[in-house]
Amino acid sequence: MIRMTPAPGHLGRSFTVREALGRGRPRATVDSAALLRPFHGIRLHRSPPRDDANPFEAAREAAIERIKALAPVLSEHAFFSGPSAALLWGLPLPGAAEETPHVGVRYPHTAPRRRGVRGRRFRPHLVSTTTVMELPVTDPATTWASLGAQLSRDDLVAVADALLWVPRDPGGYKPWLRRDPLCRPTDLCQVLQRGQWRGGEVLRAALDLARSGSASRPETLLRLLILEAGLPEPELNADIHDDFGQWLANADLVFRKRRVCVEYQGAQHRTPQAYAADLDRRHRLGEAGWVMVEVSATHLFRTPAEVVRRLRGVLGA
Repeated sequence: MIRMTPAPGHLGRSFTVREALGRGRPRATVDSAALLRPFHGIRLHRSPPRDDANPFEAAREAAIERIKALAPVLSEHAFFSGPSAALLWGLPLPGAAEETPHVGVRYPHTAPRRRGVRGRRFRPHLVSTTTVMELPVTDPATTWASLGAQLSRDDLVAVADALLWVPRDPGGYKPWLRRDPLCRPTDLCQVLQRGQWRGGEVLRAALDLARSGSASRPETLLRLLILEAGLPEPELNADIHDDFGQWLANADLVFRKRRVCVEYQGAQHRTPQAYAADLDRRHRLGEAGWVMVEVSATHLFRTPAEVVRRLRGVLGA
């Protein structure tokens, strides 16, 4: 069993009914309507409402709480896999976080059949595991491969890009900001070479398109849109300098020969400080003869043809 023991007398955010009764809690307290019942025999305190919470972030936190609540009753052979493992690793998935925990075991062990849990058996040679947040979980490369039957090619590329990403610092790397990626391209190649995976063909196609320079899922999807349109492949999160070597900006996607860059305007650009910084950057680039094309979530997800049309115009000029 996985032991996550709270301080004596304290039950923690989640607890089992057996644990609570064993510590002398009244049955009426354990069965209180104020507690959530995510799984049979488990209770979970409700999270206090947060006015500033992003809906997607709130869903992600709630899903992680369910995973943590389930952990104490899993067998010692079990581990979190698929979307649950991706959630724990902080990898980008489409839409809101899936509430149903995905739990794996290796043959010949039996996958959990608990209500509200999706179990899966893996061939032992396919799976490598580790721990995240003190929870048993598939390692980064195995997590990616275990998503092969559930995600589209483009979303598998986005997950692979997140695994390969090395943080960049505008103007050049700083030694104290260096961080190894969660895995390397060879790790993703090797996990596919271990044997047959569900969705193996899609995984191999995604691996061919994975890059190490994409900082977010929208940036990956934007790059793939550009490639699908037959446009040149851009540099990713690249520094731009003027003709005298003076640093101007770091841009999401850069077409250096055409002096064109593309910026995805996500939520982080909506603050007054970010807006002012964007204006300054746009001015610097314009003075140096660069064209900046800005793309929002509405452009990318609702009118992608318009994004392609604009890029064709500036790249062909």
